[in-house]
Formats: sequence, structure tokens, C-alpha cells
Amino acid sequence: MKQPDIDLFWDVFNKTHPTYCFVLPGYASEMLAHVAAASADYSRLRFWISGGDSASETLHRLILETTDRPLLEMFGSTETGFLSINPPVGPIKTGSIGKPMQGVEMRLVDQDGASVETGRVGRLLVRTPNMMLGYWNDHPQTQSVMGTGWFETQDLLKVDEDGYFWFIGRVGDVIVRYSRNVASFMVVESLTRYPGITDAIVVGIRDSRVGQVPVAFYRLTSSAAEPTPEHLQSWLAHWVDELSIPVAFYKIEQWPLTPQGKVDRKQLIQLAENQTSLTAH
Repeated sequence: MKQPDIDLFWDVFNKTHPTYCFVLPGYASEMLAHVAAASADYSRLRFWISGGDSASETLHRLILETTDRPLLEMFGSTETGFLSINPPVGPIKTGSIGKPMQGVEMRLVDQDGASVETGRVGRLLVRTPNMMLGYWNDHPQTQSVMGTGWFETQDLLKVDEDGYFWFIGRVGDVIVRYSRNVASFMVVESLTRYPGITDAIVVGIRDSRVGQVPVAFYRLTSSAAEPTPEHLQSWLAHWVDELSIPVAFYKIEQWPLTPQGKVDRKQLIQLAENQTSLTAH
């Protein structure tokens, strides 16, 4: 996907003075680094909204420090419409996709279809008046995802004691190393705490001996020195278990994007497979 025209964005922003504005995490850092961000008029802006990908704590801080307005993460899909958002009025939990919107039911289940406990990761089932009627000319697929009356999203989430949901990943994106699930979301959270790292993504690549191994991509602020892989591994050792520590780390200038503006993880996996030498894991 062609990178967004940031000059055009700020030109339109300053002409229209929006009360809220949607931005994708994949290019938000470049948008805020633009010279126009420091002089833009935010007097009518209430908040920023993001979706499609998780926004790091660093990005939340950057948006608040630059614009003096919070970032509200939201969640939804083509089949169901918007499902949840951090409340525009009320506590905002950084990294959370918030609470279900009015009329939306969200349920987390295990592999047997039983509801999971608070704080445990489960597969998301959704029921909402905005849900699609079905896939065009594909009754078997419609039945497979909607036959129970709930839409099977194939998304993995957890919910906390306050009712806020947290996106963990897609069922097919789980990294399995030595038959154990890698806590990739915790690796990302820990990497973005490292000084100078603005955002990060962890993908899994094939390994004939252990199944899959995690590889991390990250972006730095313009003034930050590039850390060594050993330094990052040592940093992560304080936060995550040994199997969750990536075997390789790559700095990237811009995320590859899908036509929908989301980070293209398939491209990242291909880059990781092309650049990573798998030896001892």
C-alpha cells in the first residue's frame, strides 16, 4: 500500500477542525513527527480514535504530549461493525480496546466453547444488531461462523475485572515454540517500554526443530541509538519467559501496510524468514 500523504492530512485537518479524528497506528508516529503537528489547531478536537492494530504506550504518550488529546482505541470487523471502544467519558486504559458498545454482546470461550474466567485468554464470540446476514452465496461458511447465533471472530482476547477487553491476537497468529504458546503480546508491551522504541510487532517463523520461533520488528525515535540484539534480549528477560524472547530483532523505518491500512504481517513474516538464520533455538 502507498504510504499516506501526511502533508495532505494536516492540510485537511487545519481546514476542517474536526471534533474527533481516526488514525491508524501504523503511520501515526510519522504523522505526529511532521512539523505541522506542533502548530495545528486542536481547540475543537475532543479525542483521537485508532483501530486495526494495537497502539503502544509510547504512541499514546506521544499523541497526548503533542496534541493534548487522548487516544481511544476501538475494535470491530467488517462482518460485525464496531464492537467496543474506550469510553469517551470515563477511564481510558492504554492498550485496551475498551468496553462493548450499546447493544453489543461479547463473550470469550475456550476451545470447548465454555466461557473463560476473567483475565484468561479466550476466543471472541459476538452478537450485535449490526451483524451481517451472511456471506454472499456461501451458506456453508456462513453456518460455520454464525450457526450458533453468535459470530465466531477467530480473535483472541481477555477481559479484566473492570469489563475492559484486551486484544491478544488472531487464532492463526499464535506462535507455538516447543509446543508452548509464545506470549507475543507481552513481548510487544515490554519492547515498547524500552527507551526510544515507539512501537513493535512480533511474528512467528517456521523452525523445523521447535515448530516456530518469534522474531521482533521495531521502530525507533529519530534521536535514539539502535540497541544491540543482546541488549534487547537482556531487557526482555526481566519481563517475559525465556521461550517468548525473540531469536532476532530488526529495526524498520516504516511498517508495510495492507490495502486497508493495517500492518501487513505476512510481509513481515516473509522479511523475517529471508533475514533470519535459524541455528540453535
